[in-house]
Amino acid sequence: MQLHPRAPAPPQARLSVGVTGHRAEHAAYAGNVARIEATLRTVLNLVETARAAAKPPYGAPTMAPTRLHSMLADGADQLAARAALDLGWELVAPLPFGRALNCAINAAPTSAPDA
Repeated sequence: MQLHPRAPAPPQARLSVGVTGHRAEHAAYAGNVARIEATLRTVLNLVETARAAAKPPYGAPTMAPTRLHSMLADGADQLAARAALDLGWELVAPLPFGRALNCAINAAPTSAPDA
């Protein structure tokens, strides 16, 4: 693609991946943690391999780092986040209830005063 000499460079393309899964206390999760982690790592590695082999679109010089979007709940979300960070991906954690309430919810309080 031939750009006009004064045209700005094309923006970097970015691949974004979203992950959500069972929390750690879910029986199906608790009984399969090792398989879930291995599968997540395999899938994310396949995504990274494909992304690394892909030619940047629209004449962009490079691809931006891949981003993982996760709520970071205790369980599959955090396994995926660790695997993504190990691959050098960026991590985006939207906090729909704000930082303080999300921290309280994810701390797994057993009573209102504990929260």
